[in-house]
Amino acid sequence: MKKSTDLTRRGFIKALGIAGGAALLAGHLPTTVTASSAGGGPTAPASAAGTGGNLTVAAAIESVRKKQQTVTAITTRCLDRIAADTSGNVVWVTVDRELAMAEARAVDARLAAGEKLPLAGVCLGVKDLFAIKGLPMRCGSPLTSAAPSAADARLVAQLKKAGAVIVGTTSMPNFAYGPTPGAFNPYNREHTAGSSSTGSAIAVAAGQ
Repeated sequence: MKKSTDLTRRGFIKALGIAGGAALLAGHLPTTVTASSAGGGPTAPASAAGTGGNLTVAAAIESVRKKQQTVTAITTRCLDRIAADTSGNVVWVTVDRELAMAEARAVDARLAAGEKLPLAGVCLGVKDLFAIKGLPMRCGSPLTSAAPSAADARLVAQLKKAGAVIVGTTSMPNFAYGPTPGAFNPYNREHTAGSSSTGSAIAVAAGQ
């Protein structure tokens, strides 16, 4: 039987490990939030991340499969949660609300057309080390080009093909060396959030 996507569950787990994985120097990039406003409360740990609320990833996928909610609705809540964070923590490098919502609507349209998408309902932040079409890839450094990437990295393309929505890029150390200035553990500001995949770790811990 021909699979509906090239991305198996094992492949997805491996992809997440890579996406959540590699990079730290002095200086860091400012967060860019496009077509979105910030406001609201501080970063606070929640039960799940990347699903636009306190749903687990599995529950979000199941709710879309059962037509209990749309990918557009889940993505909206996820983006609203990101925009509501006023903690000052360095989590995201670039969040483009307009681009993410366009992707979410496209996934809903694919589902309506009968396409089987195993990751429909999942919103992801991808480390600022992978190319995402329409977003800059800065590798944590202000020395790199701010021009949008022309194409997706293979990893990102596979995630999108399976129905995941990329909401933005997460912070990382400058060229994968040293700490990420301004980033802290959302459970305790006096603690770090690790190094290489700083933003990814904070986003998960904070339920974004």
